Amino acid sequence: CTKNAYRMLEDCIFSPDGSFILTTDHENTLHCWNTTCNQSDSGGIFVQENRDGYMHFCTISPDGKRTVYPRFFLGLQIWDLFTGETILTLDDHPGEVSCCSFSPDGQFVLAAGKDNLIWLWDAETGQKANILSNHTGHVPECAFTPDGLSVVSVSKDQTLRLWSRETGEELGCLFFENPLASLGLHPSAPGMVCGDSRGNLSFVEMIDFEYGPLIVTAHRNQQEFVVRCPACSQTALIDETQLDSVIACPSEGCG
Repeated sequence: CTKNAYRMLEDCIFSPDGSFILTTDHENTLHCWNTTCNQSDSGGIFVQENRDGYMHFCTISPDGKRTVYPRFFLGLQIWDLFTGETILTLDDHPGEVSCCSFSPDGQFVLAAGKDNLIWLWDAETGQKANILSNHTGHVPECAFTPDGLSVVSVSKDQTLRLWSRETGEELGCLFFENPLASLGLHPSAPGMVCGDSRGNLSFVEMIDFEYGPLIVTAHRNQQEFVVRCPACSQTALIDETQLDSVIACPSEGCG
């Protein structure tokens, strides 16, 4: 089926459980759409306009309940995706934001942009947790590692950098021939892919670097919860007593 926002879309993303889609358009409007094609309301679940920023990307928290959006030189705001209300304002970011993401457990928000800095906030309190500051150029992409303990960033200064989320310490730096523009992390293994300004795609493996337990978000299925292993993609049912704990994947040869 096709849903029409009647504007040029900038970005789109599925919710973690696949029940809705979030889109942004060139008129700074955020649309939240139900994925059922028989829905009569073509306007989506809700529509929210951002008059303080350019919404060229969208992101959703792992529990599917929140999004974060930038405001020009006014920091960021976290919205409730079901009511459209502002939950929290993150005021400290001084520059234009190019990318933003939640940590795998939803407890932190990461943002970077043209001020060459990477900002980290507590997503529950809005308190600034850290600033990662060794880049000397625009940071177009940054992301948490699947265990939530580290941050990876790429920059126009031709470097890819690995950081400790907790201390802000730079753990590694890899230089490239051209400015970097995009980044993607493997869902379970210590590796990534990045693209540069000349169209080159580079695969990077982090040798002798191991992740901690990978963080996944459970989604309710009637009286039980469903989790998907990021390594083998198999789903498993768990009960409420297993939430917020480390469990092994039940698939043979995986966990």
